[in-house]
Order: sequence, then structure tokens, then C-alpha cells
Amino acid sequence: MKILKKLFDLLFPPKCVSCNSLLSNAESAFCIDCYREFEAAKRLPCRHCGREMMHCVCCGDNLVRSGIYRVFKVCPYFPERADSPELKLIFAVKRRNVTAYRRFVAREMAAAVKRSGDDLSGFTVTYVPRKPLSVTEYGFDHALELSKLLARELDLPWEAVFCRTSDAKEQKGLDRKERRKNATYTLLPINGVTATGKRYLICDDVLTTGASLAACGNILLALGAKEIRAAVFAQRN
Repeated sequence: MKILKKLFDLLFPPKCVSCNSLLSNAESAFCIDCYREFEAAKRLPCRHCGREMMHCVCCGDNLVRSGIYRVFKVCPYFPERADSPELKLIFAVKRRNVTAYRRFVAREMAAAVKRSGDDLSGFTVTYVPRKPLSVTEYGFDHALELSKLLARELDLPWEAVFCRTSDAKEQKGLDRKERRKNATYTLLPINGVTATGKRYLICDDVLTTGASLAACGNILLALGAKEIRAAVFAQRN
């Protein structure tokens, strides 16, 4: 297996997701310069609580009402900064089926959870599923794959709890009210799933308005979940 990987890396050398330069470390997503820029972004303050984003666990009121009191984050993202390493990585994870990029994101998310000092013993990792049209377009559900890697990094069990209806729209481009409506009516529990007395860590790639996470939190509360937390790679700042 290692020989095959070395041969693959020789034929298709790994490249920085941000600047496209060749990587010396195939386990990373960034070259040294882009990684330094990414590390600096992690230390930018959250506009809500003022803490460095890599240490921030604050939530909006909509998430608190949905039973989610802590959200672990890695870095902020700014939609207008299309050339930033973190935003390029987000786009790559969504659009390119590259395990190395997802693994990098999962490791960063797991590190954010561990930095908080929270004890997640007894928690199960689940995820916010991608809309069916996007799964068809790109051929994979990045959120599903990312959540499995996160569960592995945290040594926690994994379970699929939610599904999306076929009429789900892409959240990007919708205003806050439209996002809430789109998430509320298109996210449903999988038939037969039970959550009574269980603790869940919901995995998602980005947090914009929190509509999707809130919808998932409401479902888990209705199913009898005991405690809910969330982990995202980036929060809009």
C-alpha cells in the first residue's frame, strides 16, 4: 500500500490547495507560506466574543434555542477574500474529492475540540448532509466523509442522523430568512433513527447564519437527545 502511495505521489505530486506549488509534506494542504497565512487567520478575533477564532466556542441565539451551547471552530472566513488559503481550502473540500484535504480539515477541527478542554466522552459524531443535487454534481458528500474522519481523530463513534429532501437549495446566495426556511423544511431525521438520552457532536464545514445547525439541533431535541455540541472548520466573520 505504501509503495502504491509513493508511486501515486510521484505521478501526481501533491500541491498546495492555495497557491498550487508542490508540497514537501503530502499530509498537509498548504505550502509553508500559505500555512503561515492560515495559522495567522486562526488567531483573528471572533466578531461576537473577541476570542481568537481557534479558541472560540460561542454560539448565536438561534443555536442556543436549538440546544447547541458550544461550537468549536478553527478559523474565520470572509466571503470577499476569495484568495485566502482558508477559503480556497473550503472550496476544494466541497468540490474536489481529495482525501488529503479532508484529512487536514478534520485534524484541524479535532485540534480545536481538544484545545477547548471539553470532555466529549459518550458523544457520537454526526453531520449536516449535503443537498442531493450537489452530491450528484460532485459525486460525493464532503460533509459525510469529513465527519467520519473527525470521529476517527477524536476516537468517537459515528452515526448518520439526518437526510435532506430532493428540493433542498444551496444555502449560498440565500438571505438569513431563506436559509432558515430552506434548512428547516428540507432537513429531516433518517427513518428509524433514535436519539433518546444520547449526546451528539454535529460536524459541518462552515457556519454562516447557523440555519442548518439549528435545524439539526431542533431535530435532535425532538428525538430526545441529552446534549448537543457542534464543530465547524470556519465561521463567517
